[in-house]
Amino acid sequence: MRSVIVIGILILFFGLLQSTVFIDILRIEEVKPDLLLIVVSFLAFRYGAMIGQCSGFAAGMMQQIFSPALLGCYAFVFTVIGFTLSIARHKINADNFITSVLIVFLATLLKGLMLGFLALCFGELGDMYGSYIVNAFLLELVLNPILAGPLIWLLNRFAAPAMRM
Repeated sequence: MRSVIVIGILILFFGLLQSTVFIDILRIEEVKPDLLLIVVSFLAFRYGAMIGQCSGFAAGMMQQIFSPALLGCYAFVFTVIGFTLSIARHKINADNFITSVLIVFLATLLKGLMLGFLALCFGELGDMYGSYIVNAFLLELVLNPILAGPLIWLLNRFAAPAMRM
């Protein structure tokens, strides 16, 4: 029960932080880092499939509140990312700084590809995702992993001990 409350607080805090002007400090051009994606990557890789999927769904719904994208697409994408990262959890040591950066890079790549695929399937490619795929996606592939190292270190230091039973 304690871990569910901590996960809820993490998703709510980073979702609200991502939508405020405070994150504009880290903005490059019009691209902001995806803090919720980093949190979902951390939770899925550290705690497994069920927590990864549930936190991915919750983070996707939180992201959906502030996005004009198709209803449920972020929830679907983040749930798949949470599950996918939890598969590799037993094969890779995520305590390493470079490994955590690589995990977030792969999660960002998967997010961009899935959003592009969903936009293509639903005919929204030119309307909503055209500029994202061309401009923001490549910059987000650089920005998220750079921020992932310090953020995952903070999450390991403060959130992970609070989730222990």
